Amino acid sequence: MNNFKKCALIIVTGVALTACGSSSTKPAQVAGSVTPVDESVQAEGVYEAAKADYELWLQKLKDIEPLELYSKSFYKDTLSAWAEAVDVYSDFADDPAKAIKDFSIFSSGTYADEFNEKLAIVKTKHEKLLQLKERADTILADSIDQMEYLDSIEAETHFKQNYRSVKTAYVALFAYVADKDIGDAQNKQVAFL
Repeated sequence: MNNFKKCALIIVTGVALTACGSSSTKPAQVAGSVTPVDESVQAEGVYEAAKADYELWLQKLKDIEPLELYSKSFYKDTLSAWAEAVDVYSDFADDPAKAIKDFSIFSSGTYADEFNEKLAIVKTKHEKLLQLKERADTILADSIDQMEYLDSIEAETHFKQNYRSVKTAYVALFAYVADKDIGDAQNKQVAFL
């Protein structure tokens, strides 16, 4: 009986080895693996999306200067965040394939991921600046109208010194709104008018 077990073991091992030897000669490929062509197409798609976002925000931020009146710090923060996003974008702007390469050895994200993260910060800061503008435009509507009137009659050229002091008081009103001191902003506005 012992011989029978040995014989059966040899036959089973031989069949198993024969089955392994008859597998295809093509290299195995994991389903879903990326070929160089697929990677190139993916990189181009990611790059084009980043380029579209870059161009959109470049246009949006070209006309941001008037928003500085509402909060110098929000304005500067927005431009600083944009500068960081542009720095990352410029790293892969001339090489679409680099968009899907690792940004650094310390992060698991790609250049495009890093750009999108920086752009999200820009979006958030810009949105806060626009919300502040909306709030200030409502609260300080009378003062805004008064300054527009003074500008329309060219008060700055005719009454330089007086205009400067009025302009300083006007800008200070926006600082109160930015600091959420709405009561102070309204009281100072009454004095301003």
